[in-house]
Amino acid sequence: MSIRFIIAILVIIVAAAPGFCSESFIVNSAGDIESLEPLESLVFDEVNKVREDEGLGELLRDARLDDAARQHSKEMADEGYFAHISPFPELENPSHRVYNSGLTDCTVSENLYWTNEIASDEDLVAKIVQGWLESESHRKAMLSDKYDYSGMGFYRADDGGLFCTQVFTDRTILFDKIELSSDIEYVRRVTATFESEDDIIYLLDGEYAGRFPVKDGIVLVDIFLKYEGGPAVITLGREVEKLKIKAFYEEEVNPAAGFYLSYYITDSSLIKEEISVEKIGKYTISAKGRIIEPEGEVFIVDDDRSSLVEYEEDGTFAIEYPVYDNTGVHLLYFVVDNSTNHRIIVNSEKPLDEAFMKMQVLPNK
Repeated sequence: MSIRFIIAILVIIVAAAPGFCSESFIVNSAGDIESLEPLESLVFDEVNKVREDEGLGELLRDARLDDAARQHSKEMADEGYFAHISPFPELENPSHRVYNSGLTDCTVSENLYWTNEIASDEDLVAKIVQGWLESESHRKAMLSDKYDYSGMGFYRADDGGLFCTQVFTDRTILFDKIELSSDIEYVRRVTATFESEDDIIYLLDGEYAGRFPVKDGIVLVDIFLKYEGGPAVITLGREVEKLKIKAFYEEEVNPAAGFYLSYYITDSSLIKEEISVEKIGKYTISAKGRIIEPEGEVFIVDDDRSSLVEYEEDGTFAIEYPVYDNTGVHLLYFVVDNSTNHRIIVNSEKPLDEAFMKMQVLPNK
């Protein structure tokens, strides 16, 4: 009988603890796949022994990463292929599969191994781990000091072939919950168009509130403010230092009094503006968690804006982030100290129970 083995690796960086998400966010589970858990655990432990010998921290095992790995091993066996890229769009690559197992981690590496050898578990463990170590790219993923969580998933096909998948992620946030709610409110909406060579930053009542990117020399400003009747001061400008702006435009908005006052601090390139009060539906993303190493700044970055996340000394935080109806698909990235490792996707045009999107082929932003 001929004995063969194949290994493959893929690293994806696009920029949570297991579970702890609302049911609508947990969009896929491979928990019902019959696995080879004892062998998985032996290989997982051996990988950690190798890391320990190299002076690296141990990988923490995550049941949802196990789900993602097992799903891919079974799919490869069922569909008759061996590769990181799946023929199914929503499971296209390791990052997709991790997201669709209910996790926000989006810096992902994946090691694959296949063999048709029938051997003892002890021999298989040695061959699998040694095979990964002898491949430069697999060794790099296995011994990377940036990965801290991992999942293992094995599946044996009907013809005896053993498909092995290990997934690694770089996790900077442990989420206690991610929930989505829906309501309707009155908002003050400020829209403006500027000619600019740089992004425009805005302050709300003197506090940093977001950023609007420049595209082809144009910046589109679209700000929603909770309607409470009193005035609000919006300051727009260009960044000169981190979180400091050179203000060029300021607006006091008070529709309740039937007027708004505009004035310029320096020359601006305003093309047009509009201020209105609107009744609008919105989704609110409520998230609680802890920054694992609370040192730098933390932002939520949406398609066209960013918001600073405030956290306590121990890294704990609680946020509510609005996404307004009919504004399309929002890719929300959590950026911790300039590292983009967590992602949530919300489709504001879908009903509440469908608004947390599965990872699929998404439009370019």
